[in-house]
Amino acid sequence: AAEGGIYESFALGLGDPVPLSAEHGTGVADLFDALRPHIEFKQPEDTPEWEGEEGEDPPLGPLKLAIVGRPNAGKSTLINRLLGEDRLLTGPEAGITRDSIEIAWEYEGRTIKLVDTAGLRKKARVHESLEKMSTSDTIRSIRFADIVALVMDARDAFEKQDLQIADLCIRE
Repeated sequence: AAEGGIYESFALGLGDPVPLSAEHGTGVADLFDALRPHIEFKQPEDTPEWEGEEGEDPPLGPLKLAIVGRPNAGKSTLINRLLGEDRLLTGPEAGITRDSIEIAWEYEGRTIKLVDTAGLRKKARVHESLEKMSTSDTIRSIRFADIVALVMDARDAFEKQDLQIADLCIRE
């Protein structure tokens, strides 16, 4: 049912989409393959050259991967699937995750900080001060992430809010 949305996502110009189902475990290997080039060490241009032993790789700092999307899109479920354990609370009701949660994850010898964020709703629907703080925390997580993964529900992907979140990620 979600195949139509996959083809639509090419029009966003954000690169190749990675379709997956965290609930069913399909496509997670494709997500790993898409992240692999970003996990490799790249020497920043403004830092001095590595002065370690000959042939020794420089130490890798943690890569910060923020998972963002609308409420109840499957962000926490995806992180649970990546970790291989039920570490984050999930459920059918929206708004379970209230603040950004960083979880250290080791993948092929590289430390990755997975950041589970609160879902972002339309600004007009945000009234509670707690939700305003959650929104600010999510935006801060986007700002300081090395990579941002936008998670969309395949049943109603590419709603206006999904596109606004994608635009926010690009701007930040």
